[in-house]
Amino acid sequence: MAVSEIIAKFTLALISEHMKKGQIFSKSYAGQLLRMRKIEEVGTLVDHIANEGFTSAKRIYEEFGIDFKTIKALRCCQPSVSGDTLGKFAYVIAFYLDLARKEAEGIKYIIDKEERLAEVHRLTEDFKAIYGIEATCVLEQIKQHKDLRQVVRQEQNS
Repeated sequence: MAVSEIIAKFTLALISEHMKKGQIFSKSYAGQLLRMRKIEEVGTLVDHIANEGFTSAKRIYEEFGIDFKTIKALRCCQPSVSGDTLGKFAYVIAFYLDLARKEAEGIKYIIDKEERLAEVHRLTEDFKAIYGIEATCVLEQIKQHKDLRQVVRQEQNS
């Protein structure tokens, strides 16, 4: 048996296991590939935001109620990440990018301010590229002064 066949069988077994747990909703190969790509993109963005000091796993847990295991799974791009988790992280990412923008606008030194604002802008554009219309909806909620933490917590309690 070739290595590629072994990998394919292992991947299908892994996906099948997650489907049984209700963590994968698309049975098509194309749907699964798109979902895994989104997990990779979101996980990488969350990891970058945490590494830049915009937030931490502890802070996400405290403010949004998302447990450490879920945060770690996303940052490690594990296929066990659910579609609901990806949706919640649209709110998490937008919330911390908005905070970072507000903090950057308060910096007194122009060079530091411009660098930080440029980084926040770049990450916001990455966020929009990953989430598309979902990002637009979440960013509109920020403009309406909705507390994104409460939106996620209400969703968890229902």
